[in-house]
Amino acid sequence: TFVPKQVISIAGGIYNSGEVGVETTYKNRTSMAANSSSMFAFFVNASDEIIYYRSTSTDFLVFSDANVAISPPVDPTTGEIEIIGSEIDASSTLHLAYYHKYNNTSTDQLMYASSSDLGLNWTTSTIDMNLEGSEGGNILSPSNLADFALDTNNLPGIVYTKVDGYVSPGATTTISFAKKTSAGAWVTSTVDSLVYDNNFQYKGFLKPKLSFFSSENYALISYVELDSNNYPTFANDMT
Repeated sequence: TFVPKQVISIAGGIYNSGEVGVETTYKNRTSMAANSSSMFAFFVNASDEIIYYRSTSTDFLVFSDANVAISPPVDPTTGEIEIIGSEIDASSTLHLAYYHKYNNTSTDQLMYASSSDLGLNWTTSTIDMNLEGSEGGNILSPSNLADFALDTNNLPGIVYTKVDGYVSPGATTTISFAKKTSAGAWVTSTVDSLVYDNNFQYKGFLKPKLSFFSSENYALISYVELDSNNYPTFANDMT
């Protein structure tokens, strides 16, 4: 994938790769989306706002100044904003999935936002809540345990992991799939229930993947589960 050096420079100054003392629990704060006429680079800035840079040059090398897309309230000490993914469809409607938590005592939210005027105005909705369970954040980084995609009708879908409870030394989790209907409602279903050991839960390969195919817009969901010897195996679910 070709990424303009200006974007790399911007990301280098904003990207927060993780937390001190938490083993490889990386939090995604960047995303890019492009179609034939525009490229958008999304970042979480130091004020916990989701901002974007837009390029309309033919070579995608000239970007606009920063613009604020989403500015949810966040406690600067313990709050959290993570970007799950972004898309721009053929009609130039922007789609953004992100994770929001005000502080350590608040209920976390899985959010979706869209803009039909190239980022000037955004409409948001809540997909799900309480992804982290009762001991939120101990072994889960929501943005790295979720995937976001559009179907052929430009309707968004997301696969994500919820923590149901903690059992030493890991957690019981549910892989869920949510899809926005043409009427605008989010419909959620359960893909699988899994138990992860702590050592595996930290690793990036546990991120599920979502893709849509055929005119029927079947969702193919790929994810990792552990066998009886705690070795990772790949599973697929089609819905």
